[in-house]
Amino acid sequence: MSGCVLRELGVEADWVAFSREWTKDALSMAVLALVFFLFFYSWNQMACAIFRANGFKNKKVVLELGSCSSSLIHCTVVSVLTYYELCSQGWGLFSSSEAFDLGSANTPTGIATMFFCISYMLADLVYLHRFSPGDKQYIVHHWATVVYMALCIWIGRGHLSTMLCIFLGEVTGPINN
Repeated sequence: MSGCVLRELGVEADWVAFSREWTKDALSMAVLALVFFLFFYSWNQMACAIFRANGFKNKKVVLELGSCSSSLIHCTVVSVLTYYELCSQGWGLFSSSEAFDLGSANTPTGIATMFFCISYMLADLVYLHRFSPGDKQYIVHHWATVVYMALCIWIGRGHLSTMLCIFLGEVTGPINN
């Protein structure tokens, strides 16, 4: 499993310990989701305020920049987390082990990562419903993603399929944002 970014950076144990602690019961997971949601919503609002304070006058541009800054944080963090989870379960960018099973039981790290993503999606949905209600495709995408991840958490399986989709979809996010 060498080549996993978190292991090479020396933060693997910290994230694993954090995810085990916060995914052991429903109340902890609800608090985790709320904290992540408030972080993303607050980050978006803070970024908008900073852009306005620096001379950006067009409201639509300020809102887009705030949303893109939240998206940049989300996609950067989640790319690293999902890559770590995939590597720790036997997946490789160019080859995978025979033990890699997309329907395997969820791990604490996978659950915490899904809560991180769900919280971002919900915070972004608040933005979309409020400021860009005509963006139907993006709204449907966010709701479908939230429902899929919530079902994976609820049934206790499928986090690796979620991690693979998230990794492949978000790894280009830092470049796009």
